[in-house]
Amino acid sequence: MKRGMLLLALGFIFSLSLPAQTGVLPDSLEMKKSPSLCGDIGIGYVPKTIEGAGMFDAWRMSLAVNNFFLERFGAWTAFEKNFDSGYFRHIIGLTASVNHWMYVYAGMDFFTKEGFFANEGLEKTRKDVGIGFYPFDWLVVKTGWSHTAGFTAEAGIRIPLGPLKVNYVPKKK
Repeated sequence: MKRGMLLLALGFIFSLSLPAQTGVLPDSLEMKKSPSLCGDIGIGYVPKTIEGAGMFDAWRMSLAVNNFFLERFGAWTAFEKNFDSGYFRHIIGLTASVNHWMYVYAGMDFFTKEGFFANEGLEKTRKDVGIGFYPFDWLVVKTGWSHTAGFTAEAGIRIPLGPLKVNYVPKKK
């Protein structure tokens, strides 16, 4: 019994001298966020930028799911519609995350009457490239460019679909 009490007392004394986790990073490490699985929904506009191209005066809605393949790549689609004319495009493409707050995207129209399969090639097909930013955890802002339509702009919301990935890496000197 005395031996058990002695071991318990020594264990208690030694436990007081052990360092505790304080929640503060050591000076040699820094926190680095990695791209995490997320989606975004955006609404935007394709202005009439090219002379005589009034059909591009269109509203745009896009959906993206980022970082589901190799934790870096995803898929993206956009629908464009001018309600005063018959202009309609459905652009499908891929995304690639640059870091946790920015990604690039590229796609083209495959299936509409002016799409890749109807035109039998790339010349008249609507293609789009751009950059998406997450200035806040919940906001997405996208800007894009197309040779046939010109500048595009969108804003929307970011929807987390998985946990935020955080890594601790050595600080750069």
